[in-house]
Amino acid sequence: MEEEYIYNLLKKFVTNSLSDAEFLVFKEIIGNPAYAPVIDRLMDNEWETLQSGIDFSKLQSEILYQKITADQRYKPSNKDKPTYFNTITTKLLWAACLCITLTSVIWMVSYYQKPVSAAYILYKAPLGQRISRSLPDGSKVWLNAGSTVRINKNFSRKIREVYLQGEAFFDVVHEEDRPFLIHTGEITTQVLGTAFNVSAYPQKEISIVVSRGLVGVKDEHRLLGLVKPDQQLKYDRRTKTSSSVHIDARLYTSWIHNELQLNNVSMEEAAETLSRWYNVKILFKDETLKNSMFTASFPNDAPLKQVLNIISKINRFDYKLSADTLSIYRSGAAK
Repeated sequence: MEEEYIYNLLKKFVTNSLSDAEFLVFKEIIGNPAYAPVIDRLMDNEWETLQSGIDFSKLQSEILYQKITADQRYKPSNKDKPTYFNTITTKLLWAACLCITLTSVIWMVSYYQKPVSAAYILYKAPLGQRISRSLPDGSKVWLNAGSTVRINKNFSRKIREVYLQGEAFFDVVHEEDRPFLIHTGEITTQVLGTAFNVSAYPQKEISIVVSRGLVGVKDEHRLLGLVKPDQQLKYDRRTKTSSSVHIDARLYTSWIHNELQLNNVSMEEAAETLSRWYNVKILFKDETLKNSMFTASFPNDAPLKQVLNIISKINRFDYKLSADTLSIYRSGAAK
């Protein structure tokens, strides 16, 4: 699926039919060395098909030649330097196209980094609650407890941008000419039309899980990867590194169906989830309990005490619930 997607972008690039959203993804892919083998393979295997769409005039060839020779990666030796670009091999011309002219890159960066208006629409899910909302373009967003989504009032115009803190599930309406971008701190997730989950609570790693479609994820400098259905991309804020794994997306999106899913989590991670889910402060009286791993699931309307009774048996701890504070002890320890 990933290689087919890149190939389709290549074909559209050759015929100058990339939408703004596709061009953003394409620019990130060809700027990422990790995708170089795929692009090279496609060029080698599908070149006869791709080259039919290229038609450069003598003037265009000379302009491209001047820009390419400024880049050491494509600079030929003096004895091989031709008068016009049309004497360079066709594949090198294609490689030049894949680099995208400097003018195009500067234009795209300046266009998509215009100052954002101060007029926003804010959606917020309080602690202990989960909400769903329809965005102006018809896309739907589900917000988990303690999460906020902010959009510009001009959201429905040229570009659709969302600023997320916390966790949200998006079901995005497909619109080729209007990119849909989700900003979570230093990470940006771009989609054309898909359904996926983004978790980006403060001080936690960022997680992107795709249920349907394909999304591209990038940081401030590079494309981190293309995420397909039943894949999860995780980004470590501290080390600024990412990793991808195959998962069952349903386990990460069950909360939108009012199911509390604790899938292979530590007690520390579970406490953070329970704190938001039930709007309660949780204190560990024994730090070693934080490392206990377990899996459990509960319906949305399960009382906190019922959840605690089950988890405490699994992880062998006692607890004391007083007003909005939950204290967790090692079993048998004095309270």
